[in-house]
Amino acid sequence: MKSRLSPEERREHRRDMRKRAMQRSKFALPSSITLISILCGFSSVVMSINAAGDNPEHYFLWAAILLVAAGVFDGLDGRVARATGTSTEFGVQLDSLADMVSFGMAPAILAYRYAFFTLGIGDYQLRAVGWAACFFFVACGALPGALQRAGEHCGFAVFRWDADPRWRGLRGFSDLVLARPARSGKARLLFRS
Repeated sequence: MKSRLSPEERREHRRDMRKRAMQRSKFALPSSITLISILCGFSSVVMSINAAGDNPEHYFLWAAILLVAAGVFDGLDGRVARATGTSTEFGVQLDSLADMVSFGMAPAILAYRYAFFTLGIGDYQLRAVGWAACFFFVACGALPGALQRAGEHCGFAVFRWDADPRWRGLRGFSDLVLARPARSGKARLLFRS
């Protein structure tokens, strides 16, 4: 038989349930902010692609504004996670993906569409050079996150001179070049087949 709770016990029970629900929902806040950062990066890519129409300057301006907004949300998500005590490995990995989209892929596509594509209409070699330069930027943006995750599992350490993700594209190549053996002193290969 179910015992009946007094009105005071019911209020206490509801208060406890609300408190537990609030604790669970705190974990969603930093990830939601990170997803907004990814949305801004993706929207910047879409604006860069849509710049082929009648008014490309308008689209390029919005693409750049969205990248700035992505930077704001990227800085905010970590602060919120630390302030609420809700830092998780999932959040770290999601933030790394957001950095790749918002500070690797989106700026490279914006640069390609704004500068190299238009300049390369008359000269296909210039367009190819622009494509290679933008790909290099994206690759350098992807390397730090991949090296960090692989380093945790494969046992090599990566020299990180700057933890700010907005410098990721410039930092990626130096991380690859300056990768050093782990503390064990054994040299490890960065890439294994």
